[in-house]
Amino acid sequence: MQPAQDNTQNTKFQQPTKPHYKNKNSERAAVWNKKFIEKRRARMAVWRGDNVEKNRAYQRKYKVKLKNLILNHYGRECACCGEDHIEFLCLDHLDGNGNQHRKATGNKGGHQFYQWVVNNNYPEGLRILCHNCNQSLNIWGYCPHNKL
Repeated sequence: MQPAQDNTQNTKFQQPTKPHYKNKNSERAAVWNKKFIEKRRARMAVWRGDNVEKNRAYQRKYKVKLKNLILNHYGRECACCGEDHIEFLCLDHLDGNGNQHRKATGNKGGHQFYQWVVNNNYPEGLRILCHNCNQSLNIWGYCPHNKL
């Protein structure tokens, strides 16, 4: 039986990277990436203009999928009244600092906020409320369901 070969000594295909070569390539790659992104944005803008209905359907499907991810994590009903129609449900900040949080994270709300929540591994301090309960808490400071 032969001992296992140690591949750490095999440097046949490993060439040391020269610093000036690496810097030159990274600069070239950055320029290429910027041009590519600009071309892609222009191409996608044309495609969206030519395929308005297809794009709307895609966006609608994406937003429903994103909302279902959120609802599956935080619960599929209003924490106050028990409403379970997903069309009426939204995320609420437990401590009422949604506006400050939106400004700090730079998102405008809606699906951008939902995407932020998913990207940040469903942070604590959020809950599911129906829009009625959420608005009542925002405007009046209490929910009628809890006052009865």
